[in-house]
Amino acid sequence: MSMAVLHLLFLFLNLHSGCQNRKKNMPKWAFKIAVKLVLGRVPYRHTILKKLGIFRHGKMEDIDYALRVFQKHINWAYPDGMPPNLILLELGPGDSLVSALIAKSYGAEKIYHVDIGAYAEQDVELYRKFAEQLRAKGLDSPDLSETQTMQDVMEICGSVYMVKGLESLKKIPSDSVDFIWSHSVVEHIRKREFRAIMLELSRIVKFDGRVSHNVDLQDHLEKKLNNLRFSDRFWENDIVADSGFYTNRLRYTQSLDLMKNSGFSVLNTETGKWESIPTPREKLHHMFRDFDDEELKIRTYRVLLEKAA
Repeated sequence: MSMAVLHLLFLFLNLHSGCQNRKKNMPKWAFKIAVKLVLGRVPYRHTILKKLGIFRHGKMEDIDYALRVFQKHINWAYPDGMPPNLILLELGPGDSLVSALIAKSYGAEKIYHVDIGAYAEQDVELYRKFAEQLRAKGLDSPDLSETQTMQDVMEICGSVYMVKGLESLKKIPSDSVDFIWSHSVVEHIRKREFRAIMLELSRIVKFDGRVSHNVDLQDHLEKKLNNLRFSDRFWENDIVADSGFYTNRLRYTQSLDLMKNSGFSVLNTETGKWESIPTPREKLHHMFRDFDDEELKIRTYRVLLEKAA
């Protein structure tokens, strides 16, 4: 194990409140952080740990889940039905590119998938199965019976897979995309890149286009606010951010302000809330303690955007 990881583990064990009393067992959320800090350094960890169910990038290998997600965003942006021949952009496709098949079934002309790594499944047989399942649901899914490679699948669907995050977004032409969506992705954007990515999305989307984000503000440890216990010194470290539990910790109003300051107008928002703050305020780092109760009770939100005039 590298000295950097050992240093972070030492810093973590001295920061979190659960270790102040050695008679108490380490809390579940703290144990997860310690384990993931170590496992995050395993070579080829995504392939190995995905098989173990430890590091996954969403649930997009489940056709019913993927279809529900797509329909949720499309129906919100286009309540009268998705217009034909749209150009789409999926931010953070995760473990599969099944959205390409779904989008094609809905009449899309082209779809970009932009991620920070090549996490998507490349098994052509899996996508043939997805296509059959979509046809069984009454959708006009493309015929993949003659496809031999993943490139064949992508060409049929008009799909472009880009895996360098912000750098990839910069390669997409301005005012070229009709609809952009993300699902449980925005919270994972590095805090230092958040505004830059929003600026790129604002540049890319057409003036009559739409952008839909579904955002999960819960910690990805225990579904509370344990991620707010730490300083940026620990949390924004590159090793922490690459260990499978990172969220940028931007609160609801902070995120909306950054989106608006990046060239978007807010068309609609919805929030889901806890009945009370799930992690005691006194346990939060001081940088979060001044947020009011209503802000800290926001658990999830979705926002529909358009490019500002």
